[in-house]
Amino acid sequence: MGLKNEVTVERIAAYIINFYNIYLNEHFRQEEEYLFTLLTDTDELKAKAIEQHKTIRDKIDALPELSTQQSLERIANELEDHIRFEERILFGHIEKNADPQILTHLGDKLIELSKKHCEHTWQDEFWVYKK
Repeated sequence: MGLKNEVTVERIAAYIINFYNIYLNEHFRQEEEYLFTLLTDTDELKAKAIEQHKTIRDKIDALPELSTQQSLERIANELEDHIRFEERILFGHIEKNADPQILTHLGDKLIELSKKHCEHTWQDEFWVYKK
């Protein structure tokens, strides 16, 4: 919406960097530490998810020097593709391969951890639809 509202790439990049530092990087770390460890180190889907995390991290880390409309669109697309991959493929794969009791316990732990890292506020709500 920011790009559609013709918001400057600098404003959008500042938000992305802030959101990443406050929430997304920790979210990735929790997935890697708790969820992905339920799969073997040779699991191809695990490797793909970790590689996607690295790609997204690298692109966000480059934002301060490389804030263009194209770089923002690439990050948005990478993140959307990653979310869809996790939702449609990876999480079902983990459910099939992990002990149900461990998953239940882990789910509770991740919900509790996410509550601690979900307090994200940003005053410049450039994504709000404007008529």
